Amino acid sequence: MGEADDAAGDLRAAGLLLALYTLQGIPMGLSGAVPLLLAGRASYAEQALLSLASLPFSLKLLWAPLVDAAYVRRWGRRKTWLVPTQLLIGATMLLSRGRVDAWVAAAAPPVPRIAAYFAALYALCATQDVAVDGWALTLLSKRRAGWAATCNGVGQSLGYALSYVGFVALHARGRVSLAAFVGACGAGFLLTTAAVALGCRERAEAGAAVAPRAAYGRALAALRLPAVRRLAVVLLTCKAAFGCVDGAAQLEAVRRGLPTEAVAALAPPLLLASVALPLAAARWTAGPRPLSSAFLWGFRLRLALNPLTYVVLRCVEAAPASRRAYRAYAALALLREAGSTLMFTSMMAFFARVADPGLGGTYMTLLNTLANVGAKWPPPSLALWGLGALAGASGDPLRVELLACTAAGGLWVVGFPAFLRRLEAVPRERWRPGARKAS
Repeated sequence: MGEADDAAGDLRAAGLLLALYTLQGIPMGLSGAVPLLLAGRASYAEQALLSLASLPFSLKLLWAPLVDAAYVRRWGRRKTWLVPTQLLIGATMLLSRGRVDAWVAAAAPPVPRIAAYFAALYALCATQDVAVDGWALTLLSKRRAGWAATCNGVGQSLGYALSYVGFVALHARGRVSLAAFVGACGAGFLLTTAAVALGCRERAEAGAAVAPRAAYGRALAALRLPAVRRLAVVLLTCKAAFGCVDGAAQLEAVRRGLPTEAVAALAPPLLLASVALPLAAARWTAGPRPLSSAFLWGFRLRLALNPLTYVVLRCVEAAPASRRAYRAYAALALLREAGSTLMFTSMMAFFARVADPGLGGTYMTLLNTLANVGAKWPPPSLALWGLGALAGASGDPLRVELLACTAAGGLWVVGFPAFLRRLEAVPRERWRPGARKAS
């Protein structure tokens, strides 16, 4: 009976986490759709500036200990930050819908303003993410702690897809304007947040009362752990092979002639894939060796797609309206989604397994920050800037960057599999600040 009750509670907790992570993905998806809308009216340098809007996600460790330590006990450790942050996101989107639409539709778009707007939304989403990650460590039972990674992968992908893939599809068919979509998302944010605030009761966490200064100290202590440092080496290097592809492939496809409507037509399969893939891979990514199995296979798949991306883009350029080029691009997009899902979900599952619940969202934020910094190095902004700089020196600058990224990824594949296996073998207590001294 107790097991049944526990399973039912975990299902409710998973549903809550799924809803919160889905909300988090909505502003991110819209920020990803804007560069596509500006293709042809914004230079590579301006596109590089837009890509920096996600920078707050790489900096959230600066305020994560404060989110963990400062809260109103009567309201709840997580809801103290979660509810006001989400209300701010919803109100901002609802009140600014017309202005954002005018900025994006302008003949000479004010790119710095657009970048600042989405950077502000990203900062609020980053704060929400700290609270949700911390809640996830205690909301689920130990037996089903791996569900948090699946909820993260499915929810964030669903929110991103609804506001990016879904919006692009509807907008290309003339069924919705940017102002209407942003306003609807803002209203949805407000309604959902009100339901969470009124309908979800947060139970007290043991040992939750930590002074902000002590929280920062414990975060620094975790960063000094040998196991965390070794993991940092992985996180800061593994994405170097994909910065150029992720930052420029879609923009290059549109620039080389692929119609925006064709990209929009990929909305249904990509939306389905973004939700189904984390669920399909859940057992594998949440297994005992997520890094040396699922993560490594996802990396190999993504790396193999680098040269294939160049081939597909050449096909698009040669015959942008052909069915063969479109099918090749669609297959490439789905394979990239599969590889990214394996890498992201297995990484999050490993984080949830080793994170110290006593540090709450700060520990998860520490690991996520390392991953986000790694995803930005080389950053998409640098990749896009590099394409613009190489345009005058090379007949096809994308080929140069793809070759460099593929070479970096090949070296990573050769050197890191054994390193990942040793990392997974580190006992759990070695990931806890103070455990070394105690032993």
